Amino acid sequence: MKPVVKIIDDIDIIKVAIEENRKQILILLNKKDMTVSELADEMRKDISTIYRHVHKLEGNGLVEQAGERRVHHIPEKIYGRTARLFLYSSDAVKRMGAGFIEAHALPSSLVLLDILRAMGYEIDGSPEFAVDFTKMLLRFNVLATQELQGVSSETEKGISISTYMLVMLIMAVINLDADPELKEMAGKFLKGVKAVE
Repeated sequence: MKPVVKIIDDIDIIKVAIEENRKQILILLNKKDMTVSELADEMRKDISTIYRHVHKLEGNGLVEQAGERRVHHIPEKIYGRTARLFLYSSDAVKRMGAGFIEAHALPSSLVLLDILRAMGYEIDGSPEFAVDFTKMLLRFNVLATQELQGVSSETEKGISISTYMLVMLIMAVINLDADPELKEMAGKFLKGVKAVE
C-alpha cells in the first residue's frame, strides 16, 4: 500500500513536481490511476508530451506503474502516484526562497482565505497577511511531517488525507506554546480574522 504522505527534501524533485503540466498530472492521478492516453485526453495535450512528463515524474519517484491493460492487444501502462500527499520539507522550502512560496503555496492559501470569507469572516486583504498565512500553514505541515516520520509503516497505512489534516491541526495546537515562531504566526493570523456579526 502506498504511503499517504511523502516528504520531499530534494529541490530538483520539487522543481519537477511544480512544473505546470506535471503538477496537473499529479492532481489527476490523485483522483485515480490513469494511462498516458487518458491523461492526454483529460489535459488535451498530445500523448508524446504527456509521456515525457510522466517519464520525468517516474524518474523522480513521484509516480510509478500501478498496472497494465491491453487496448486492441497493445499493452498500456497505468500510472499512479507514489503517495497521496507530497509535502516539501521546511529546509527545501527555505532553499527554494520566497518566490516558491508566492508561486506555489500562496494560491492554495488564497483559496482557503476565500472560503473563510464565504463562511462570514472578515479577512485582512493585504498581500503580507496572505503570505504570513501561507507560512503558518507550511509550519503546520512541518510539525506534522516531523512527527509522522517516527510512525511505523503499519500505523501509516491507516492514515487518510483527512486524518493527516487532523494530525497537522493537533500538532499545531500541541506545539503552540513551545514554538515561538508558530505562536507569533498564529497571533498574526488571529488579528487578521474577525467574525462578521
